[in-house]
Amino acid sequence: MSGEEEISLAIQQLIRAATIHNFKKQLKWHKTLYQIGKPAISKISSTIKSYHSSNLDLRTKHICISALMRLIHDMDESEAQILTDEIIKSGCETLISTHLKSINEFTLKNFDQYQIKGVTIFEERKISPSYSIRLILEKWFGNVPTEDLKEVDRIYIVSRKKQDYAGNYMPIFFSINVVWYGPSSRYHPLFWISVLFNEHTLYHEIGHHFHRHALGWKDPHKEKQANRYASKIMAKSHPVLVSVLVPIVRILKKASIRKAVKKIQEDAIT
Repeated sequence: MSGEEEISLAIQQLIRAATIHNFKKQLKWHKTLYQIGKPAISKISSTIKSYHSSNLDLRTKHICISALMRLIHDMDESEAQILTDEIIKSGCETLISTHLKSINEFTLKNFDQYQIKGVTIFEERKISPSYSIRLILEKWFGNVPTEDLKEVDRIYIVSRKKQDYAGNYMPIFFSINVVWYGPSSRYHPLFWISVLFNEHTLYHEIGHHFHRHALGWKDPHKEKQANRYASKIMAKSHPVLVSVLVPIVRILKKASIRKAVKKIQEDAIT
């Protein structure tokens, strides 16, 4: 199979996975094309243009164009912006233009990039604290065994704006997102609480990578495994604090269980 045929097949598989909402396979083919790199951009771009000018229903066009544009954006942000401008200028549905604009809103130009223990960190500049997030991360990474970070490709430290999660792990790409919670000053009374929360979130997401969890968000078993991993590293990082907090948490859990049992008994009587 020639390189051109390989690219065409991968694009077809990506589109098929996107249209049937098979996110796992979509990510697989996204990564395949991403690894091929710039030689695939021309073919992907022409495919987007063909969908744009087609008579397909809006839903299908939206899914296909968005999936392919996200791919180009990951490969080359400037190419994605040029193609987006061209499509919008030629006239397209509002749904598609809005989504394409949102894809291009994210740019690595808004991130500081550095490495810790071989892992590339992208720190969003708009967080702008008065302290160094990098120094804090370097300390946290010192608590994580190097082998547990093997194959982690990148970690994004992002602001709270528009985020409805504390963190997530993206298998296949082996990338992690951590939302940075907390005030901009280390002298704020809630600073250390928020930093502890961020630290636990990072370890939790690394725990998903350590266990090589596949897609399946909100899986209780996977969440428990990731939490156990995070608790182990937190105990190493803050032995005194954890030794004090664990008994308190256990007491609160028992109290909540007793309260729930009492409520059930009262409902049964009434």
